[in-house]
Amino acid sequence: MGDVSGATKVTCGTLEIDSPSRNVVPGEVHLTVDLRHVVEGELEALQALYERELAAAAEAFGVKADSERIWVSPVVEFDAGCVDALERAARAQGVSYRRMMSGAGHDAVYVSRVAPTAMIFIPCRNGVSHNEAEYASPEHCALGAQVLCDALLERANQEESA
Repeated sequence: MGDVSGATKVTCGTLEIDSPSRNVVPGEVHLTVDLRHVVEGELEALQALYERELAAAAEAFGVKADSERIWVSPVVEFDAGCVDALERAARAQGVSYRRMMSGAGHDAVYVSRVAPTAMIFIPCRNGVSHNEAEYASPEHCALGAQVLCDALLERANQEESA
């Protein structure tokens, strides 16, 4: 079963092998799997699918597989007005943009519980982010800051005239 919508994200973030070697099958491996979906109700279905697939793979290969859920983060729907303002600001600056899902646990997730919130991302070299190798050019940083500033000014002016 595949999800071509882009609504599902599955990431293997860490892989730990006690005695790694190129030519030895390890006796035990630990890894993390991050499951994300833009629809809250789909997360449980995704978790269930993961558990079924893990059990099927373990049976097929004659290995033992255990799974432990260590963290749950509910889907956060950011403020439509903030997201729209960012989109208008990007368009006005002539910056290419796209609305995208992020499961990153930034402060914005918590701020969104008490104030209208959205997030903006800028391109990183080779698409690498949240990693020591992350690099964003000064030009992309400046454009991102300008888009954010323009969106903030638009929202502030809306509040002022209300």
